[in-house]
Amino acid sequence: MNIVLVSTYKTDCGIATYTENLAKALKADGHSVYVFAELTKTKKLPSTETDECGITIFRSWHRQMVYGAQLGLRSIVKSLEKSKPDVVHISHEFGIFPDENLWALVRDLNSLEIPRTI
Repeated sequence: MNIVLVSTYKTDCGIATYTENLAKALKADGHSVYVFAELTKTKKLPSTETDECGITIFRSWHRQMVYGAQLGLRSIVKSLEKSKPDVVHISHEFGIFPDENLWALVRDLNSLEIPRTI
């Protein structure tokens, strides 16, 4: 399966640790895994990287900027529209991004008919 995770990733955060472990386990089971992650102190601009397990990480949003989070989440939707993953898993905690942005992302995924879990 082609699986997309939307979460913090490889940063000092319990959700990031959970997502990293989930991504590695899914990859080990033979799935293609892509992570749309938050920008960090050292990675302040949108970027793409591949980690040591072959997981592609797209850094595209930041929790402290409502407008920035919204733009970053919209870039996720545009990418998903092209790639059509089998499922999107969103790791959400209220401090990660505002609820209105989460629900906008869910509505967009529904309109693209992409299954999602939160």
